[in-house]
Amino acid sequence: MSNRTIDRAQQILSGWLSGAATARGANNPAGPLYVGGEKTETALTDPSEALYSRCSSCSGSGGSFCC
Repeated sequence: MSNRTIDRAQQILSGWLSGAATARGANNPAGPLYVGGEKTETALTDPSEALYSRCSSCSGSGGSFCC
């Protein structure tokens, strides 16, 4: 693999790991990540999680995919 290809791959990966939805035109396969702020707090305290998983958000009791 050429150095140019490796550099591009590293730039894309770095962008994705920082929470970017896209990096150098490549969509993040994880989608937009919660990296802090109001959206993170809202997602972590969402009461509807219990309706779908029968447990509280981020309880670790299984069935919850928020963490």
